[in-house]
Amino acid sequence: MQYHYASIWETIADAVPDRPALIHGDTTRSWQSFDERAARLAGAFEKAGLKADSKIGHYLYNCNEYIEAHYAAFKMRASPINVNYRYLEEELIYLLDNSDSEAVLFHGRLAERIAEVKDKLPKLKLLIQVDDDSHTPLIDGAVAYEDFLASSAPAPRIARSEDDIYMLYTGGTTGMPKGVMYRHADHSFGLMMGYDFRGLPRPENKQQMLSTIATLAQADALPAALAACPLMHGTGIWVGVFAPLMIGGCAVTLPNIHFDPDALWREVTRNKVTDLVIVGDAFAKPLSAALDAAAEAGTPHDISSLSLVISS
Repeated sequence: MQYHYASIWETIADAVPDRPALIHGDTTRSWQSFDERAARLAGAFEKAGLKADSKIGHYLYNCNEYIEAHYAAFKMRASPINVNYRYLEEELIYLLDNSDSEAVLFHGRLAERIAEVKDKLPKLKLLIQVDDDSHTPLIDGAVAYEDFLASSAPAPRIARSEDDIYMLYTGGTTGMPKGVMYRHADHSFGLMMGYDFRGLPRPENKQQMLSTIATLAQADALPAALAACPLMHGTGIWVGVFAPLMIGGCAVTLPNIHFDPDALWREVTRNKVTDLVIVGDAFAKPLSAALDAAAEAGTPHDISSLSLVISS
């Protein structure tokens, strides 16, 4: 089995095409849809002049598009670049320039910030605006995400290398953010932790992986993970997205951009979330308080599906 995110996810998409892979609010993407949309996006990136080793900035809140664009980058052997959605002009210029980003995806409510910096970034040649409830008009030079995705046929599947590089930027708490580079082989093997969480042996080959996923699917026991924290940080994207996807599960993201404990618990109930990913007491205490308050009010949240809470 080749340890490369794109190659593994393509194998899983073929095995469980009708199972959910992504859920955001009322939008669910099956594994088949997830794979096809990512392939179309990869094809559109290539038509726009991006190639293997290109860097693609993700200046987005948690959403399905964030994950689709990661998969698309991996498919074409490029690297997604996490960009903190709180960054303003100088921080944006630094990170997009330092990462050599040739493209950037951004939500409509963040469009004005991109408009302010785009002419100061000569390497940036592609602006992709993701629609949100702000209904912000396209900024000059940008293309709408769905139009861009629809502009290409799915890119064909290709041979890849386990030495392909995936890069994640640090938060910059002790200096300027730095891009940390990982081989796909090392990183994707590490994110097989979803098997560890369930007391299952990590697969040694593709057949073992597919057998385990088929058994879980038959028992309706594929995981659904919800990252309460931002996907722009490692905990969110790695444990809340990559880990469940590596075992054929589903990544749930919250449609609201501000932390709302009761809204989170409602999504846990609605989507039968099994794994909740948080970051310390900043999340744990409000979530616990919301559970207690709902129970005392006689309207308890149903969290019976939840089997695992991970904090990092």
